[in-house]
Amino acid sequence: MYDLLKGKLEGLQSELMSFAQALLRTRSLSRDESSAAALVEKQLHALDFDTVTTDNLGNVVGVLHGVEDGPNLLLASHMDTVAPADESGWPGSPWSGRIADGKLYGLGAADCKGDLRRRCLPPACSSAACCPARKPDSGRHRG
Repeated sequence: MYDLLKGKLEGLQSELMSFAQALLRTRSLSRDESSAAALVEKQLHALDFDTVTTDNLGNVVGVLHGVEDGPNLLLASHMDTVAPADESGWPGSPWSGRIADGKLYGLGAADCKGDLRRRCLPPACSSAACCPARKPDSGRHRG
């Protein structure tokens, strides 16, 4: 099972890293996150969420139904950042989304755009059929 899960996750890593880079390259200062919200909404659709909605405040909600009734799990994050105090202190642009030495750099990489990318991983993992939480075309129920 470990090797199966590892293989599925390695297959998703490139896609999810590209998503994280796109998020970092998208300016989303507080109260001006509409571009980032559109990117998140597009990604949730691509990851085959059952429903994806964006409210009038720009909050994006993705729902992935399980196969039976039971406890729910909420994964929450935010997509806004503060403005960089001094861009000259950055090695390159704060919105570069660059990868160096296996690390992802950019404004929001640690708080909280990198985390937002990880929030998509469990559902993506499930829809890639490597977790038992979801079976394709099995008559999903609200959990």
